[in-house]
Amino acid sequence: MLNLLAFILVVLSIVILGAVVVGLYNNLVKLRNGVENAWSDINMELERRISLTDNLVETVKRYATHEKSTMEEVTQASYNLQDAWTVHENAEADIQLTHALNNLFAMAENYPNLKVDKSFKTLTEQLTEIEDMIFHYRQFYNDKVYVYNNKCHMFPNNIVANYFGFQKAEYFQPGEEFDGNPDLDLDPDNKQDELATNSSASESPSKK
Repeated sequence: MLNLLAFILVVLSIVILGAVVVGLYNNLVKLRNGVENAWSDINMELERRISLTDNLVETVKRYATHEKSTMEEVTQASYNLQDAWTVHENAEADIQLTHALNNLFAMAENYPNLKVDKSFKTLTEQLTEIEDMIFHYRQFYNDKVYVYNNKCHMFPNNIVANYFGFQKAEYFQPGEEFDGNPDLDLDPDNKQDELATNSSASESPSKK
């Protein structure tokens, strides 16, 4: 009788332990899927940014044919973002593209006709919207990463995570050299009064 009772207790213990492990495992899978889904939103916006940047460069070429180095910088940064694989690589490439775009828009100040070009204005507005979306999705993604990583390190979840190979997720954030959020001056309408007074100005860029 005692042997039977002991056997039953052992079986019940195994069943309960198995149920706990399954529950912990499924919860980690759910959290990991949430991280992956949140990243897919960021990745979609990054791909849109690459496409719009390429179109922007083609538009700028029509007005700033002598600004080869600036446009090559933007093009290379766009390629680097396209080739990025990990979350960290995407973050670093996105920062590089932001800096390159900043240089391009600073250069565009020398070309009044470019700043009022319909395609240029549309593309810059769309890039601004994408920047806002990336910022929003980044916060959402990093929140998901925080919860998932915490679970992977907390007992008894860490035992299940280590056994089944759950890897720590990377945060998507600016690099050390970047202070705060990308702040692109993408709105050429800010200086409409200035453009009106310079509408007859020469298209030749000023030398720096």
